[in-house]
Amino acid sequence: MPINSQHFEGERAGQLSMWLRTVDAIAASPVKIAAAFAIGGRLLYSFIAALLAPHLFLDPAYIRSNEFTDHLISQSEGWKYAWLGVWERFDTLWYMHIATSGYDRPNAVVFYPLYPLLIAMSHLPPLFASLLISTICAFFFAWGFQKLVMLDYPAAVGMRGLILYLVWPAGFMLFAGYPDGLLLCCIVWAVYFARMGNATGTAVMALLAGASKALGMVVFLPIMFIAVRTMRWRVLTAGLAAGFAPVAMSIWMRSTGRMPMDQVYSAYWLTTIVPPWQTVWSALIGAAPFAALNLMALLLVVLFAFAFADRIEYSLFAIGILWLVLSKQTHPVLQSTSRYVMVVFPAFINAGRVLESRLRFAVFAGLLGIIGLNVFELFLKWWLVV
Repeated sequence: MPINSQHFEGERAGQLSMWLRTVDAIAASPVKIAAAFAIGGRLLYSFIAALLAPHLFLDPAYIRSNEFTDHLISQSEGWKYAWLGVWERFDTLWYMHIATSGYDRPNAVVFYPLYPLLIAMSHLPPLFASLLISTICAFFFAWGFQKLVMLDYPAAVGMRGLILYLVWPAGFMLFAGYPDGLLLCCIVWAVYFARMGNATGTAVMALLAGASKALGMVVFLPIMFIAVRTMRWRVLTAGLAAGFAPVAMSIWMRSTGRMPMDQVYSAYWLTTIVPPWQTVWSALIGAAPFAALNLMALLLVVLFAFAFADRIEYSLFAIGILWLVLSKQTHPVLQSTSRYVMVVFPAFINAGRVLESRLRFAVFAGLLGIIGLNVFELFLKWWLVV
């Protein structure tokens, strides 16, 4: 072999070796994995959004059908729109409004207070603050997810689970101006602290989960089971903190003469409270927009959460989340279900366990990623997909 070729091959082998050492160093630490997840996810979806931004066809009718759209960053503002304006969508506008103006509208009460409170406390521009908070929450969620997984399984299971979160059809919402990453972060840490017998940590994270979204109060179910099984009664008491924010909001709404939450949903958000099986039946017989996407997401989560379950507390949590999600029958039916079911973290753990084959995992994750990119583009176009 000529000297130049030998030198080239040696240099390439050295680069590959350095790359592998870097990957191994990241894989050895949950904190580094979490940082890679949060920074990588933020950069991935921000770059995709920035590339798509100049080519998006934005229907003014779709935009005007939403609240707080009078002063959006214009598509003509170049980089500012490409990096920030593309995230001004749907619920993000509500959270920013609540952060600056409070609950001044009767229909705003469906948005729980922790996320807009964090935006307000940051003293940063609301849109920038919402994206920064989501990125930080993605880091802490990924860190807690890894630590929780490693109580039972190899670290590779957690890494595969996080990759599936990243490519999930609604995975980009963890990096949007939404509280989904905050909710997941609080839930996984609450369960982790409960399993470790840390009552104080359990109480704090359960309280924050309940203040993030209504779904957060379901974290009491796994905490209760863990506490009873291990006879740690302080942990059981700590888990009750998950219900503090929902109860406080209910008392506040009643004392200020506001409509009950179910009436707010019905009057303003085209959502009614029904038995879960009625929602599923309506989805099966109806022809709602994106029903196939949401049914697929629901079925995948149900499959992985229950068919491969090996921890009772995780099954209880999955049942509670799915019961609440399906009890709210939206119009169109199953709207945003692909986002809501991301809360069922046991499904992603079990998927990481089951999909051990590199080929199967790559094919499954690749298919989800292709669907996810299409959903992301529709979201950027103001289609209410998630």
